[in-house]
Amino acid sequence: MGRERIQTRADGDTVEQIETYTDDHDVSESEAIRRLIRRGLEAEGYRGDDEIPDEYAEAHYPAYFRIIGGVLIGVAILLALFGQLGLI
Repeated sequence: MGRERIQTRADGDTVEQIETYTDDHDVSESEAIRRLIRRGLEAEGYRGDDEIPDEYAEAHYPAYFRIIGGVLIGVAILLALFGQLGLI
């Protein structure tokens, strides 16, 4: 099942609530929006229970993996910058 792009605008409160959801459920913003749309459609009777459950789309990486990854990327960028400047 391929995915198609959907774009929308939202007020600041809605964006904050989505960010809180992403933090609480350890998912990306895109995944959070997909889940919330699915649930809204289910609540309105437009989706059946035979669809893919949310737990299959969860990120199962602890938050510290992202922190470590960010630090490693930062170090790589600094090394590349210092290399360009001739400092190493």
